[in-house]
Amino acid sequence: MYTVLKVINSKASFAHMLQVISRWALILLFLCIQTFAYGEKDQPDLFFGVDALAIEESGVSKWLEKKYPDFREWAKEWGEDINQSNEFYEAMDLLEEDFSKIEFVMSGLDYWLNNKTNAKSIGQEIGFSLGLAAGKPMNLTKFYRWVNEKMKKEFGPHYSRKILSPPILTSDRLEFSINLSDTNHSGLDNQSILFDANLSVSADIVDDSSVIIAAVPASMKEFCFAGQSDFNFSISSELPDDRQITLLLKVPVDEIPLPKPGGASQVNPFLDAVDGVRELACSVSFRDDSILIKTIVLCADTQRASAMVSLWQGSVGMAQLVMAQDPTARPFVNLLGNMKTECLNEKFVISMEMNSSSIEALLAQNLKGLNPPPLRIPKKEFQFLEGKIAPTFTTPLIDGTEFDLLTQRGKIVVLDFWATWCGPCIRGLPMLLETVSDFDESEVVLIAVNQGETVSEVKEFIDHFDLVDLTVALDEKKRVGSMYDVKGMPHTVVIDAAGFVRDVSVGFSPFQGTDLKRLLGKLLQEK
Repeated sequence: MYTVLKVINSKASFAHMLQVISRWALILLFLCIQTFAYGEKDQPDLFFGVDALAIEESGVSKWLEKKYPDFREWAKEWGEDINQSNEFYEAMDLLEEDFSKIEFVMSGLDYWLNNKTNAKSIGQEIGFSLGLAAGKPMNLTKFYRWVNEKMKKEFGPHYSRKILSPPILTSDRLEFSINLSDTNHSGLDNQSILFDANLSVSADIVDDSSVIIAAVPASMKEFCFAGQSDFNFSISSELPDDRQITLLLKVPVDEIPLPKPGGASQVNPFLDAVDGVRELACSVSFRDDSILIKTIVLCADTQRASAMVSLWQGSVGMAQLVMAQDPTARPFVNLLGNMKTECLNEKFVISMEMNSSSIEALLAQNLKGLNPPPLRIPKKEFQFLEGKIAPTFTTPLIDGTEFDLLTQRGKIVVLDFWATWCGPCIRGLPMLLETVSDFDESEVVLIAVNQGETVSEVKEFIDHFDLVDLTVALDEKKRVGSMYDVKGMPHTVVIDAAGFVRDVSVGFSPFQGTDLKRLLGKLLQEK
């Protein structure tokens, strides 16, 4: 769980996730080559994909980056501890953080798991493809030269010419193959390498982005970045459409031997339920204000699905009892309590959605074992007023009266600088109004300070969005905005009862209401 949360914190963190995945994906690719070759399989049995760019652009990611800005540097340093050579990226004239997406697809999983097949038969039945996507164009010529040099170093100049095909190279496409069957005769003393296939590699530049796919056989390329709807997984369509991490698996029937304790005649309900699993689909969706994790298990029949639900609920109940004795495990206990399970005919469904409080609790608990620095929030330029007396001002309200900040001493005042053309402001104003309405108006007031617009423009906006309960101040010449150094909107300032600025934030966050409510509660306790 920590790994996922670390990844969504910032672009640097995303880059490090893709660094790790793409590095190890290359290792996985060559390990797969040494294990099997290819087969003309109709549909994939295994799919794994991560869209890091979509994770980065999600609301929950931006909230975490804003809430813990210093965590990015620590995450970067933590990632550097497992860094390897950047040679692969340099060969393409790309940086590690340019990579934004990875997909791995495999077919013939049943043959791979069947130990009775020899290396040759495995090589004829199993296929895979590995795809990486980057947001910038790569250097195709330089990349092929790097591959050529690697082959020469590994197999020698003579055999490398037999193994590596001449490139098909244009300004926006590179294609070549590696004759794996010839590696068997390269003189290497490795009897475990048995190939009868070509590794096909292609790199395309499309709209200033790069897509690199390696596949055995070449026909497996069509499954990378093709859309999972093309796959023959019966339950993948039931995963959320907004997912960014996906795992799909077809469980081979009769290929995984399960122990039968007590003799073949004795039925074990757990093993019988597991033996009935046919497909597994897992997803993680990073949303505007939450993270949703969903797993669907397709069983052979409704009886086995019902058994899976019972076994799962019993296991979760036992886990809750055990963890309840440990105060540090409270975040996990709460999460288990929020987990939903249901049986839909032959399907067993588990889902869990984490809100801001759950994410913060989990993050704090998981970080303890990794010894990060304290999560302090350094002041940014627009926060220079924090800790200082708020500049006082008087400005008209749209109802014809005036607002005088000096007369509000003893109350907590929330100033929100906004404009009708500001999309994030439109999303944030109802949330702020709802949050402040939970408090007594004699203790907390919200003033929406409009920037640079006329009273008629503002009234039309208020009527259109039904914000009649909102107290709106007019700052047509942006005099008050200048006093509070408003450069971006929404610009929200929280002033305590003594007149000191306690918090300044810029931009919209789906967790803004939650954070504001927590801060207001704290300030009221200080009165």
